[in-house]
Amino acid sequence: MNQAKQLNVISDCSGCGVCCLHMGYPPFIRPAPPMSAAEIDARIQSDEEFAKSIAKDPLRRTDLERGRDGESWWHDLPEPLRVELDAYISDYAHKEYGDDVSTFDGPCFWLDPETRLCKNHLHRPNVCRDFETGSKQCLEWRNHYIDKVEQ
Repeated sequence: MNQAKQLNVISDCSGCGVCCLHMGYPPFIRPAPPMSAAEIDARIQSDEEFAKSIAKDPLRRTDLERGRDGESWWHDLPEPLRVELDAYISDYAHKEYGDDVSTFDGPCFWLDPETRLCKNHLHRPNVCRDFETGSKQCLEWRNHYIDKVEQ
């Protein structure tokens, strides 16, 4: 009889890292200046992927027109980390997400594969700070990656 693997209850993230296995890079809310309607229309005409993103999510146009300040942790990043992350993101090829987690990006490039800890934990973005160890979402990710969870 095949027994299902049981997850241990955890009280901290040490050696886990499953929440970081699907996002490619730290998901900071980065600053973006407002775009005018004319700028958006011109980009729609010249950039097919951009046009698809606007068609897929009409609220994105409103977001672009408003711009955003970005999160405080982005502004607090040491300059070398911000430059490295900007370069990584600018060269990053996003996957076309489906409904299944297997279609998501690979591990965050800040995740140390040996220790399963964030290489820049003190500088992580809000979403990483807000993710609670042992929460429903934590358990869902751990269950999805059950074969990768160290026991």
